[in-house]
Amino acid sequence: MALRELAAILDISPSYLHNVECGIKPPLCREKLFKIVQVLTLTEKQAITFFDLAARKSAEHPIPADVEQYLSKDRKLIKFLRLAKQNGVTGAELLKS
Repeated sequence: MALRELAAILDISPSYLHNVECGIKPPLCREKLFKIVQVLTLTEKQAITFFDLAARKSAEHPIPADVEQYLSKDRKLIKFLRLAKQNGVTGAELLKS
């Protein structure tokens, strides 16, 4: 898909989208990130990589959009993470389980 086509679908200017791609502008809002995944029909693995890259470039939203969305749907997950933090459990330790 051409940059101009994607920009039109996202309702932003092609130059703005180009500046986002080049790292001149910050990543797009979460809604537009999800729209890109949908429009480009990214695989789950591609979407994860895409969300991770956008989060790394964002000072305002360092948590990937898909993870934030998942956490917001189940408040018990947030309690679980806080409990892990309080007990000094690291991500590496959680992945061993």
